[in-house]
Amino acid sequence: IEQARRVGVLVVYVQDTLLPGRFSDSPAWVRHYMVAEKTQNPNAIRVEAEDGTRGHQIIDEVRPLASELVIKKHRSSAFVGTPLDLLLRSNGIRNVIATGLVTYGCVESTCRDASNEYCVVVLRDCVGATKQDLHEAALTIMAQRYDLVTSRQVLDVWSECAAAVPAAVRP
Repeated sequence: IEQARRVGVLVVYVQDTLLPGRFSDSPAWVRHYMVAEKTQNPNAIRVEAEDGTRGHQIIDEVRPLASELVIKKHRSSAFVGTPLDLLLRSNGIRNVIATGLVTYGCVESTCRDASNEYCVVVLRDCVGATKQDLHEAALTIMAQRYDLVTSRQVLDVWSECAAAVPAAVRP
């Protein structure tokens, strides 16, 4: 994140958000989590993501700057029901670098929607999931559609680009 900021990359945070009282959850969404978690208690699902709770907070290690945008999402894809596409288009963005959780859920859903308009790069060492087999399966599928690289590879490209741009021009 620090290097992205240094080279002028627009950093956008997308925050999985559950509204109090589960008002943002459709019946299909509740069923999705019941099946995914193999539970019959939908009220126990995702309570850690309720807006305003400690579990909803972005951790200090990746906390956004005051000038950076945080988009709250209520579905798997960061593009569904959010202003993300408008934000990217308004800023002339043509490439999206995906990081986050859960690889076979929110990350893959967001990448699929992004790929309708944007070139997608997935940082394989900056995505994750608790179910390793599904994480690996999602990476295998995404490798067929998007650029799947490591953060080191991106940092190397950014370093080369930064070296080619005079310091007076850098943000």
